[in-house]
Parts: sequence; C-alpha cells; structure tokens
Amino acid sequence: MSEVDGERRGYQEGFSDLVPGVYDIAARRRKAETTLRVLRDYFGARLAECRVLDVGASTGIIDAYLAPHVAQLLGVDIDTKALAHAREHSQDTSAGYARADALALPVADRSIDVVICAHVYEHVPDAEQLLAEIHRVLKPGGVCFLQPATVFSS
Repeated sequence: MSEVDGERRGYQEGFSDLVPGVYDIAARRRKAETTLRVLRDYFGARLAECRVLDVGASTGIIDAYLAPHVAQLLGVDIDTKALAHAREHSQDTSAGYARADALALPVADRSIDVVICAHVYEHVPDAEQLLAEIHRVLKPGGVCFLQPATVFSS
C-alpha cells in the first residue's frame, strides 16, 4: 500500500456496501450522460467503433447507458457484489464485466480506444501503477476519461 498525506490507501472491495449511491439510477445516468457528451465531442461518429474499458465499473449502471453507443465495453471492478448487480441487470450484448485489479488490467497492450476511470484514482493503493496500466492498454490516439475526486477550498 502507498501512503498519501500520511494515510494508507488500500482496495475497497466492498465499496458498494459502504456507498449505496452506486445503486442510484438517476444519479448514475446523469454521470453517464456527461461522459457520453465528452466522448462524443472528442470522437464524433467514430465513438460507435470504439472499444471501451471502464475501470471501476461498479454496478454497471453507467456502462448500461454507454454500451449502445460504442462497439464494445468491458467493465472491470474489484467489488464482487457490485459486479453481480451489473451482470444481472446488463441487457446489452456488447457490454461485459470482469472482476479485476485496476493495477493489472486483463486486456492486451494497445487494445482500447477509451478508458473510463471515474473516481477510482483515490481508491487504489498505487495510483502510479493505475496510470501505467491505463497507458499500457490504450491504443495510440486513445483517450482516458479520468475523473478524480473533486477537492474544493475556500
């Protein structure tokens, strides 16, 4: 585990038990709509041809919204309960889910057009390794939609 500001960070395998908001369909849909708008701005019509990896897919609600707009989507997470929910509610055959460590992604080098990594950075024991894995799997010209926790100060 690495230390950040004196705190040890570790995996949160039961995150969906700790944060019931991951099951909030309306809130997750709003996040999905925002993500889709950003990706459409960047890729345009080419988005429909993209292979997407969602690192920290959780309950799959966001992926269910995005899947019809891309060629293929794989959601990975370490939270078994959240992934079970994602699999149970998945209706799009272009979306799949796998239990995986964000620090050892189960995809080939340079095989992904888009990596979505929303609010995962702050939940892994080694953020540098997370970013190295994202870099490893992205195709040349691929993009990462990285959304860390927001910090405000007054």
